[in-house]
Amino acid sequence: MSNSSYLYNVLYYSYLLPLVLVAVLLLSKNYSKNLNFIVLLCISSFSCEFLSDYTNSHKVNNMFLSHIGQSFDFIILIGIFSSSVIKPKAKMASFFILDTVIAFCIYYGFSISLQRDPVYASLLIGITVICLVIYFFFEIFRYEHIEDLSVNPVFWIKSTYLLYFSGTFAYHGLSESLASGVMGENVWIVNWILIIVCNLVFTLAIWLGRVRKT
Repeated sequence: MSNSSYLYNVLYYSYLLPLVLVAVLLLSKNYSKNLNFIVLLCISSFSCEFLSDYTNSHKVNNMFLSHIGQSFDFIILIGIFSSSVIKPKAKMASFFILDTVIAFCIYYGFSISLQRDPVYASLLIGITVICLVIYFFFEIFRYEHIEDLSVNPVFWIKSTYLLYFSGTFAYHGLSESLASGVMGENVWIVNWILIIVCNLVFTLAIWLGRVRKT
């Protein structure tokens, strides 16, 4: 087994970590409803990866899954972002921005064909998420409404998304020119590593957001 194949297996099973923890918390009655959006995000990501792997093994063009998964993940992010912003005007603005971006992604998907890579939609989503996370940090340091960031699940989730979209921004912008060759493989490996980190942080966030019995 090559190093890239081994890494992909690690990536694939890393999607299960947060879901296994959710199952444990449900059985032990330590699950918190505040984690619903985060759990939905994990389920969406795992489902998209599983279906992509399955269709790819059957030689089916699965690019449409990128469009669907990307839009669905962004819908869930609406809930995460709008619920964690404290200023009413900023909350309405973030909700409007996210809805507008989703509408663009849907229009863009059908206009370029669902069988092609959603390059510009991915770039727009990346820019939007990076800007919203930066504003989230601005509120934290401006209003100091979160006492302990280290145990705040939303802080970890948004920090991870800032890392992921910042790390993959160049890839989305140059995806067509990097699609083949050694450079393309290396870019995919970096992408996989970032996703593994995201799944580990999702697991941490779910653990931090559990119900603590006294």
